[in-house]
Amino acid sequence: MHFFRSIFLTRLFFLLYGTIVVLFAAAFAIPYLMFIAEVCLIVLFGITLLDVLLTFGAKQPLKYERILQNRLNLGDVNEVQIKVTNLLSQPISFKLYEGFPVEMQERSKAYRGILLPGKQQIFDYSFTPKERGEYTFENAFFLISSVFNLVSRKMIIEAQQTVKVYPSVLQMKKYELLVFQQQKTSHGIKKIRRI
Repeated sequence: MHFFRSIFLTRLFFLLYGTIVVLFAAAFAIPYLMFIAEVCLIVLFGITLLDVLLTFGAKQPLKYERILQNRLNLGDVNEVQIKVTNLLSQPISFKLYEGFPVEMQERSKAYRGILLPGKQQIFDYSFTPKERGEYTFENAFFLISSVFNLVSRKMIIEAQQTVKVYPSVLQMKKYELLVFQQQKTSHGIKKIRRI
């Protein structure tokens, strides 16, 4: 039952099988098309079975890794890196829906790629927290296809991660310097910012 919940048929699948249906319909008017339609159906059915075997053959076709700091800075741009590695001995294409925190309001953004065997692809995005507290990055959602691209496999990778957001040290030093300058310039005292 899990298999049927994980399989998705692509647009190419419907396009090719729809073309064969048209050939069978046309065969009523042009009889010699019946043989062509039957051969095309058998070949396409065989390729579809092969595609299913390639797509669902491995338990873990991809490796997913999200890299970010354990502590994020409030109001600063925090970089997040995603690494996707192909663990199969065949090329695969994928569509990745990252588990962005709810506060980012990212619902439709997806990352796409084609990976050769053993190769890795890196994606980067930035996140600027507006409030302090805890932010949860959710699980990653993949749609994976083989080179035939007739069926796709849905995969959910457990990657839930909670990070804490604290006031930025750089921002605090910046505002401390501004306040100090405003209070002390009238007395001739200057504070030197050191990096």
